[in-house]
Amino acid sequence: MLDNSGRPIGRTAIIRVQSELWRMESEVRSFSAQRSTLPEIGNIVNSSLDINDVYSSIGHEIGKLLPYYRFALTVPHEETSEYSKPYGEGTGLPVARKSERFALPGSFTEYLIDHRVSAIFEP
Repeated sequence: MLDNSGRPIGRTAIIRVQSELWRMESEVRSFSAQRSTLPEIGNIVNSSLDINDVYSSIGHEIGKLLPYYRFALTVPHEETSEYSKPYGEGTGLPVARKSERFALPGSFTEYLIDHRVSAIFEP
């Protein structure tokens, strides 16, 4: 870019190319971190007989991929049309007893199961 007298005043294209390169490098680093976290989750599942240790460790690893302020696992029991919440951590998360079950019909959990999707809520 030149001013009215012909002197250079900037190099917008070079800066744009560099910022695009930095963005791509950041995405590659992020993808690499994700790829290394997934096998770690598999190792965690096979590492302990205490399911609460497994849930806690998985929550920690998922937090590396997706920072969260609340994390909960929900297990459907379709044979009884109920679901339970065996694990949860984070701020403002209502505590449910491990043995407590909730009605599945009409619940958000039923919607997730029927549509084969997961949910991430952002404040």
